[in-house]
Amino acid sequence: MKMDGLRMEFADFEQKLKENLAELVGQVLQAEAHVTYIGFVTTDDFYGAFVTYNQVGEENIWEHFEWKKGLSPDFLYQPLVDVVEKNEKINFMEPSKEKWQFAETLIEVFREQLQQLPDAIFTRPGYDRNELIFFMTVSDGDYMDEMMIESVERFNSKKAISRCLGTGWKNFKTREQLPSCLFFCLF
Repeated sequence: MKMDGLRMEFADFEQKLKENLAELVGQVLQAEAHVTYIGFVTTDDFYGAFVTYNQVGEENIWEHFEWKKGLSPDFLYQPLVDVVEKNEKINFMEPSKEKWQFAETLIEVFREQLQQLPDAIFTRPGYDRNELIFFMTVSDGDYMDEMMIESVERFNSKKAISRCLGTGWKNFKTREQLPSCLFFCLF
């Protein structure tokens, strides 16, 4: 399956992101005082997605599944389900080249829309774009780590990654492994 053909399948989903993502990110940033991470989490078969974000005391990006805050907007569910259903030749229940291409395409669609967010979305509630880390992953199953790493590197500037995660962030997957300085990123 060609990447271009697959990308075209995301057109409606991408339009929904374009229409709604700025408001969603703004809502998260205005609701919380110390957000550092905003994640887009899907299921291992890409059947919809939700948003999670951290609060004070939840500084390990690898422990996003334990964060208490999240949103499940409609535009991240049915439009993504529609893309999955159009791609019935992909076996979303097993790792494969096609499933990874789907994941990469989804990451790219999000990357493009995140880059187009106006600076006012960040500055209005008192943030700097380089004080935040956006990521995407699956809640369990295939490609959890791969999607996390790939999306962090595509969604964020090197400055933001260095500032919020440090240089060895890919290796620290549990709170016990994290250097103590990362617990206090931006606080």
